[in-house]
Amino acid sequence: MSENNNIGKILISILNGNIFSRENFLTSLPFLTYLSFLCLLYIGIGFYAESTIRRIDETNKNLKKYRSEYIFLKSSLNQMSLQSEVAKRVQFLGLQESVKPPYKIEVTQKEIEKFKEENE
Repeated sequence: MSENNNIGKILISILNGNIFSRENFLTSLPFLTYLSFLCLLYIGIGFYAESTIRRIDETNKNLKKYRSEYIFLKSSLNQMSLQSEVAKRVQFLGLQESVKPPYKIEVTQKEIEKFKEENE
């Protein structure tokens, strides 16, 4: 019961403002300043964490958007680079697909030297 009575006296002295007029208040002022600083720091860290979470969410949204755009463009490019699509696109230029297979041109060292001598 006496502990409950002490808590009541402390609460009454805080509400009355008597706690601010005592010498104990002056001795505990550095500690109260420290506690106030910690509270402000806690609030600031909370705001910083919320803004960081918002930036992360925005970055994730952008990442999803760009990833879907990348997939769409990649599939479009794959479709456009098919041999049949390329043939359709260059047909108006008068270009056609070759029906003959490629062949290897073999040149001997003597032919290379002869060509160099003729062009000098």
